[in-house]
Amino acid sequence: MSKIYVARQKIINSSGRIFSYALCFRDKAEGIEKFPSSLAATSRVLMNVLTNMEFDQVVTPNGIAFIKVDDKVLDSKILEILDKKRFVLEILVHSEVDEHFISNLRYLHQEGFKIALGGFDCSAESIKKFSAIFKYIHIIKVDIQTAQSENIEKVVPRLKKMNLKLLAEKIETKEEFRLYNQMGFNLFQGFYIHKPELMEQHGTKDVTQVVIIELINLIKNEGETKVIEAFVKKRPDIVYKLIRFLNNRTSFASTITSISQIITLLGRDELLKWLLVYLYAEVSDNEISTAILDVALQRAESMQERGGFEVREEAYLVGMFSMLDILFDTKFSNLTAGVPLDRNITDAIVRNQGPYAKILSAVKKEERARLKDVVMDNFDKISIEYIIYSLELSKIKINHNSFAKKS
Repeated sequence: MSKIYVARQKIINSSGRIFSYALCFRDKAEGIEKFPSSLAATSRVLMNVLTNMEFDQVVTPNGIAFIKVDDKVLDSKILEILDKKRFVLEILVHSEVDEHFISNLRYLHQEGFKIALGGFDCSAESIKKFSAIFKYIHIIKVDIQTAQSENIEKVVPRLKKMNLKLLAEKIETKEEFRLYNQMGFNLFQGFYIHKPELMEQHGTKDVTQVVIIELINLIKNEGETKVIEAFVKKRPDIVYKLIRFLNNRTSFASTITSISQIITLLGRDELLKWLLVYLYAEVSDNEISTAILDVALQRAESMQERGGFEVREEAYLVGMFSMLDILFDTKFSNLTAGVPLDRNITDAIVRNQGPYAKILSAVKKEERARLKDVVMDNFDKISIEYIIYSLELSKIKINHNSFAKKS
C-alpha cells in the first residue's frame, strides 16, 4: 500500500513554548524524491493534512500551521478553503511581486489571514522588493544563515517599529538562539529547536483528474444542486474524502446520513474550492477504480431501491461505502476512524448487523451469482497468473494435488 507524507517543524516563542508548526512537502520517507511545482507541493500538503490525515494530530488540537505559498499559489485561490485561525501563509522569497500579487495578498489580508514573509535576508534588495507588501505582513522570517549580521542589526529595529513579529529561522546552535532572543526576536525555528519530523500514513487510491475536472465544470456552470448530488452519488471515493475534510474543519451536531447533508454542510463554493485543491495536488489514477466504482454504484442503487422511502439515502451510503476497503486498498475500520458515519451504516458493513445487514447480504449474493456467470463465460480469457493470485488472496491454497488428474 502507498504511503503519504508531510514533514513538520516546531516554531517556538522566546520562552521555549510551541507557537506553531511549519509544514513541508515530502514524497518519501527519506525526504524528497521529486519536487513538483510550488502549487502542486502546497496542494499536496494541504490535501494530506486536511483530508488524508487528522489535522489535530499533525499540529495538535487548536494548533497553528505555517504553509508555504508563492504568487502561483495565491493566484490559484486554493487557500480559501483554509481555517484562517489555524494557518499562517508563508510567502516564499522567489515570489514575483507585481500588482496582481499585491492585489491577491491584500484580499487575503482583508479576509483575516495571518501572513508571514519567509527567507528574508535583510538586504537592501529584499527590502526594495518586498516593501510594498510590509503593510499586509504579520511575521518576518529572517534567514540568519544567509543574512549578514550588520544588516540584521540595522534592519531589525526598523521592522519592530512596524509592529511586525520577528522569527529567526535556521537556528542551528544554542548560542544563536540566545543571541537572537536577546536581540528581540519573538519566534524561532531551526535544527537546534527541532529537526523536521516526518508524519506518515497509509495512503488511499485517489479519484482521477478527469472526474474532478468534470465535477468542477458542473459546479462552475451553475449546475442544479440535484444534478451535482447525482454526480457525487456515483463517486464513493469523493464522498468519503469530503466527509474527512468536513470532519477536520467542523464539529458535527449529528452524524452523516446522506449525500445531500454533505453538500448542505459544505456548500457549493466550499465544494469547488476543495475540488480545486484536489486537482492541483495532481491526484493519481487508480487503474481498476472504474470497475470497482461501477459495482459499488450498482450495489448502492440496489440498496436504495430496497431500503424504502424513509431510509433510502442511508441505504445508498451503505451500498456505496461497503466497497471502500477494496477501492482504497485498506481496512474499512482504518478508513472510518474519525469519520462520523451513522452507526447503522458501519454496523451493516463491519459487523453484518443492524437494519441494513440483510439487504446488503442479499445484494452481495446476487452480485456473486452475476460475477460467477461472467467469470465462467470468460474463463478461457483469464490468465493463469490472475487465477492463482485471486485464489491466494482468497486464502484458497494451491498444491500439487490441485493439479492431479481426476479419475
